[in-house]
Amino acid sequence: MFFKQQYPDITAQDLLKVIQNLNAQSELVERQLREGSISPKSAHEEKQRLSSLISAYQENLMSVLQPQQKNTP
Repeated sequence: MFFKQQYPDITAQDLLKVIQNLNAQSELVERQLREGSISPKSAHEEKQRLSSLISAYQENLMSVLQPQQKNTP
């Protein structure tokens, strides 16, 4: 994957923080939907967007961790 070569200073911890923030945003959308402050359509679109971002960051996290796992005995 392109990620590690382009941004070698980004750590697994950085990616985990981003994933946690995206999950928190997803929970916020759920709360807004329950409270009625966001339409079901908007909530669905936002949840799809966040889900896609979470998947992408998880893939990047795995690409960062794989070389580390190969180097550990």
